[in-house]
Amino acid sequence: RQCSFGGIMKRIISLFLCSLMLTVLCSCDNDNSVTETKIETSQTEIIDYKTIAPPKDGWTLKLLKDVVYVNGENTEIPFTLNDISDKFEIDKDSISTDDEKVEALLKYENEIIGGITAVSDDKSDFHNVPLDLFAIKPHKTVFDSLLVVNGAKINDSYDELIEKMGTPTEESVNGITKYEYYNCDNYRIGFLISHDENKVSTIRIEKIT
Repeated sequence: RQCSFGGIMKRIISLFLCSLMLTVLCSCDNDNSVTETKIETSQTEIIDYKTIAPPKDGWTLKLLKDVVYVNGENTEIPFTLNDISDKFEIDKDSISTDDEKVEALLKYENEIIGGITAVSDDKSDFHNVPLDLFAIKPHKTVFDSLLVVNGAKINDSYDELIEKMGTPTEESVNGITKYEYYNCDNYRIGFLISHDENKVSTIRIEKIT
């Protein structure tokens, strides 16, 4: 009987220890998942973009001053490469020159996301020259908000664009290509609407010449 009782006690103790170990392991797993969630949440940046009601008399650079954002930073038109995030860089292999004009593809975190045009006498260093063209056409949705104008951004629907920007100054249609342009003083902002999805696929800020 003593042996039998001792065996039962050993089994009970063994079961208790197994249960305790499972509880500890589960607790560790729960702690890890919470930590990962907190890290992921802390790394997700939420930006409050300032917007205004679309002006009835059209856009001006003064009205755009507070509602244009490049990479989350409020940016006033016109701007230079030095005025925007240092995460943007020129693809040096793509630089081409024509008279005083310099054209190049634009990279962000080593991804080609658009292009720029500037008028500069110095073709080797034009980072401090106001851009005549700044165009964004990212291929990853994570870059949709690299350029935001009054809340309008890449992958917005056509209806969302009109709601945020108002009636376009002009519309340019060439085959399946449709641009909605908003003139603002000596600059204009163009939104390319994709034919298949009817969404904004490209945004360009360009000087009117």
